[in-house]
Amino acid sequence: MTAWAVGQQVILRERSYRGTGSETEVTVSRVGRKYVYIEWHGREVGFDAADGIEKGDGNYLDRIFTPEGLVEFERRNAIAVRFGEATSGYGWHRRLNADEMEQIATIVEAANARARGKS
Repeated sequence: MTAWAVGQQVILRERSYRGTGSETEVTVSRVGRKYVYIEWHGREVGFDAADGIEKGDGNYLDRIFTPEGLVEFERRNAIAVRFGEATSGYGWHRRLNADEMEQIATIVEAANARARGKS
């Protein structure tokens, strides 16, 4: 989880129906237990402190990142694309031996256990 602070410079990544919109550097104006706030176009906008996603129910929610968090987010997305390409097609798992499959299963099970522990 990111440690947010009032006055901290963060990157606002605006979303649009066509995907990722612009990135703008903004300043954190207030930090609560659950939400982090910025001033944007004359109004205060809240973002979930855990993941930086804008409060709301819409499909095109903005997100804030620390500079380091944005690098990690983009790295993770690039790896997800590689993983998707490597596992596309029926029977991709047949190219793996039992030890390789065991390693993948162990990693995914550990991630699932961590996610359940956060709930």
